[in-house]
Amino acid sequence: MNKFFIVLLFLSFIFFGSRPQDQDESKNATAISPLAIRLSETEIFPFSLTEMESTKGAQQDRLDRAFVGKTTQELNQYNLHTCLGSMLEDESENDKYAMAIFSLNRDNCQHGKNKIVLEKFMHYYEQGKANFVIRDELIVISDYPKRCYSNVRLKLDHQKQERNYLIEYEDNAKPMLEKIHKLWEIDLEKEKFKEIALPKNLQCYNPDYAEGI
Repeated sequence: MNKFFIVLLFLSFIFFGSRPQDQDESKNATAISPLAIRLSETEIFPFSLTEMESTKGAQQDRLDRAFVGKTTQELNQYNLHTCLGSMLEDESENDKYAMAIFSLNRDNCQHGKNKIVLEKFMHYYEQGKANFVIRDELIVISDYPKRCYSNVRLKLDHQKQERNYLIEYEDNAKPMLEKIHKLWEIDLEKEKFKEIALPKNLQCYNPDYAEGI
């Protein structure tokens, strides 16, 4: 009988004495598992959805940044696509000006967001590249052929000579445009784009027209 109680006590000690350790191991295993899952998710997705959306938004908003006062060299870091670049005639011949149209990529030149800038020539830098400073800017949405943008030379009824203008127009694939939506005078004296009312019976050559093409 004494041997029986001794054996019983021994088995009880083994059974109950081992349970806290098993429970601790179970708790540790439960605590480690979610951590392991989170680490694996972090490795697969190094940025959160909010961070990725923020980065994407920053790329899309490059055209929304103010360009006025910046130079060609400073804009180079934005990696923009140049849709159009054209020197402007200036009767004073004291300064040289240009107009340029930028977009995020080539496709957006005809269908998307564009920034049109008025540039003043400063100097040449490495390998004969021209460095301009931005004096004024406009943001527009192109939609070829219904909504296009270009600079032209026009002589309006009250003017004695041609001046520089920016037009928003519909490309009709003809030598003369039939639909001009908006008109801006490119005022080189004030270095500004100045939107003006469309004159009646305005006639303008098509800057995109090329005979035989």
